Amino acid sequence: MIPGHRAAKFGKRLAAISQTWIALCVIAANAAAHTLHPSQVVAGLESKPVRERYGVVAVVRNPDLERMLSVRVDERFRKLEAHQQRHFAESWLHLWKKATPNGVFAVLDAASGESLVSFDGEGRARLKRPPRMEPAADAASLAP
Repeated sequence: MIPGHRAAKFGKRLAAISQTWIALCVIAANAAAHTLHPSQVVAGLESKPVRERYGVVAVVRNPDLERMLSVRVDERFRKLEAHQQRHFAESWLHLWKKATPNGVFAVLDAASGESLVSFDGEGRARLKRPPRMEPAADAASLAP
């Protein structure tokens, strides 16, 4: 890979992250301005930038326990670095708790239904499985 290509790839990632941050900031701004409604959190998590960047496949409220929200994610979430997975899971939990003070929140693998994140009493996320890392490129593949 040539240096210019790396810069372009970094720029695309930065743009995608920026779009997602804008969507999350709009939700957070609404939360700061007034009481956040659960449907606003669901709509934000279902937004196109969040779906595309973080692999959100489904956002489901449990009909038997309305304070329960499950976010099902695909491989795009798992490919994020560990600190990013924790950060976004904590952000999503915080928004849900703002909208539903006694809310219960889960990040689940879309394929298996397995829980990917657990939260402590302070809302700090702990990953149940480390993120999948792509194999490192060898020196020959980086040559022009």
